[in-house]
Amino acid sequence: MPTLLIACLLSLPVWQAELSSESTAPAPAIAWHSGTYNAALREARSESRPVLVAFLPEWSDYSRQMREDVLAAPAVASVLADMLCLDVDTDTPQGEQVIRLHEVTSFPVLVVTGPDGRTEDRIDGFIPANLLVGELRRILSGTNTVSDFRARSAAAPDDLSLRASLSAKLKAVGQGREADRLTASIRRDDPEGATLTGARVLMQDAIDDLVAAANGQGASAYDPQVLAALLPGLVNERARFEGWTRVADLARLSGREGEVLPAYRSAWGVIPEEFVLVWGLDLVDLLREGSEGFDSDAMDFYLEVAQAVADGAEGLENAVAAIQAAGLPPDTTAEQFLAERLDALAFAHWARGETAEAVALAERCVLLDPVNLEYRERPAFFLAER
Repeated sequence: MPTLLIACLLSLPVWQAELSSESTAPAPAIAWHSGTYNAALREARSESRPVLVAFLPEWSDYSRQMREDVLAAPAVASVLADMLCLDVDTDTPQGEQVIRLHEVTSFPVLVVTGPDGRTEDRIDGFIPANLLVGELRRILSGTNTVSDFRARSAAAPDDLSLRASLSAKLKAVGQGREADRLTASIRRDDPEGATLTGARVLMQDAIDDLVAAANGQGASAYDPQVLAALLPGLVNERARFEGWTRVADLARLSGREGEVLPAYRSAWGVIPEEFVLVWGLDLVDLLREGSEGFDSDAMDFYLEVAQAVADGAEGLENAVAAIQAAGLPPDTTAEQFLAERLDALAFAHWARGETAEAVALAERCVLLDPVNLEYRERPAFFLAER
């Protein structure tokens, strides 16, 4: 279900282009360290080498696939050649200690430490070889690692967003206690949630409270109003927008359908302008799904959102940025971007019984994107169904 989905389209990394040339070379065998965890860290420190700590139990299918296919891929093995690699035997008492140390709760997991033995980053779950190469190279370059976030946060101690990024990274690598201390410091420094970061912490606290109140009964016992009660008092408008989208999600999860549309109305009332074209279209799609049961007031809201999204796409000055923000293919044209939103507006008019308006918009979509077969069929569909 769409919540706040503002995705960025990433260009093809350089390392991916290199895979084809590397894949023709024989795969170098990974020289797994034969000693204990502590011995591996001592050797890495003496040689100033980063360490890959692999948690790949034999009983885990994905772990076996990681070991046999992914880590053995030539491009991956080439990167690992510069690291000290330790394959933890998870079924031994010593292995269980290392598992607890890194707070590993599922497999497969790859942990990367610096030569000093401190965890820098972590990869949870199965990952294809080409993506793993990119992740390993990012980590080895020191980008968005624990040390990187720690240094940036130390250089700007009043920047709560950097502190939150460090906390999230620490939690991701299994250092939950330090992460919790940082989060507590954000509460202390911004108790009213005046900043977006501070408000997000307060909202997460409310969500944690409502989950705890459910007492293990599952999503059906969630009370979204616990979060909703917090939102009017938040100063930060972006935070209120995010909060209302979460209230809508929680209402759907808990089966409180009557609270979903009011939450979306509240989110729309404080939506930042830069989110209208993307999140607004997601909202239009959701409203379209439920429009059969709408009363006239809900129908008006449906049309209001669809019209605003279409108006925002008309004469868009920076269509390229909007297309990237929407996560659309890079060859998407401004005309196709507009047509998608006009098509959504056409359905809003059609749901209200305004067939002529729907057909006129559908015909315009055909002119904007003539190769789209669905748009060609749309005028006849609108006329036939009414």
